[in-house]
Amino acid sequence: FIYTLIFAVLQMSTATSTSAGFGFSTAKSTSDAVSEAVASATEKLGSGAPSIAFISSTVTRDVEEVRTEFVKALPNGTPIHGITSSGAVLTCSGRKSSGVGCLVVKSDDGAFATAYDFEDGNKAAASLKEKMPSPQAIFMGATPGAEEGVIEILSKEFPSVPVFGGTAADDDLSGAWKVMSSETSSGTGISLVGIGDSVKFGASMLGPYIPTNNIVKATKTEGPTTSP
Repeated sequence: FIYTLIFAVLQMSTATSTSAGFGFSTAKSTSDAVSEAVASATEKLGSGAPSIAFISSTVTRDVEEVRTEFVKALPNGTPIHGITSSGAVLTCSGRKSSGVGCLVVKSDDGAFATAYDFEDGNKAAASLKEKMPSPQAIFMGATPGAEEGVIEILSKEFPSVPVFGGTAADDDLSGAWKVMSSETSSGTGISLVGIGDSVKFGASMLGPYIPTNNIVKATKTEGPTTSP
């Protein structure tokens, strides 16, 4: 659901297991929506607290309020990686306008490491390097225009380590997008999640669109807009 990327956490390579749960809500009250999403997600984990929470929201809500409510609703100390979405939160059952959503994952200690900086990709990468020197993969959240620079930094700090993730968005390219952590949110933020070797995982792209017979060939672009 986050950045149209479904992050599938599979069986761990050790004798223990990784479990995951997903929840979303479109309740009008942000507090109610977050509580509903977290309750739905965490009930799928069984006992124990999540190792990490991936969260998302539309910018029609107060994003800092969304972040704060997630911190309150999740077990104390749960790391958060989050970005805003454009227009709707995407789920396997379609788009949810004005929605909030979360994916929580429970695994062994040390399976995930998080790093965040208000605006500096180098600082975020250095922080992640200190916490997890050799991740098998990195999950990234950045803002429009900053993505390639962050990827370049990560390729130098973590050579040959694959990077997944996406870009924070808003409804009208006004710059209302935000990247979130458990401590803060920022319109220029960089959030990184290192994934340890104990976790087997896969990723696939999922678009919330229904195929039609209409076909067009794009011949030019103007900014993010394509024209036939």
